Amino acid sequence: MEQHKARAVSQAAAKRSNLYSFLEHSVCRGAFDAYAVREDQLVRIVGAAARTVMPVPFRFRLAVGDEAAALRSCNSEMVKATAYIAICSCEPSSADFMLLGRMVQAMLLQAAEIGLCGAYAAADVLPASGEILALPQTPLAVLAFGRSAEPLLPFETAVSDSDIKELLL
Repeated sequence: MEQHKARAVSQAAAKRSNLYSFLEHSVCRGAFDAYAVREDQLVRIVGAAARTVMPVPFRFRLAVGDEAAALRSCNSEMVKATAYIAICSCEPSSADFMLLGRMVQAMLLQAAEIGLCGAYAAADVLPASGEILALPQTPLAVLAFGRSAEPLLPFETAVSDSDIKELLL
């Protein structure tokens, strides 16, 4: 019985370290390097978003190669990466931003699992991104993916129960 309890504790610690690892590597804190993200990696990232809810009320537009280069050069505010995913609503008048947030979170964690980082494009570049990608509407979000060129800051894992209690109302 004690062995079973010890195994359960070690499995919980392994899951926790995986979550911290994904959180640590999910969002780029600086510039991307020149690693060329492949289209199949982007499809896998979109697949993670699609598994969060059915039917999916969003459409995704992948941009790699020349389209990614055009997006990089469209605005100085654009995150400089080698691949992008633009997210549009199926019905522009009824965008569910809570669901969008869940899907973006799933996409960033999936990217971290395959060794990539992600970053949001600034809201200022969304209209230009829609024009460059010939989208029927302005995207709700544009995510950039690649490998971080800067060392990642460690995710703070040493949070005590008293620290958490201070956050509660």
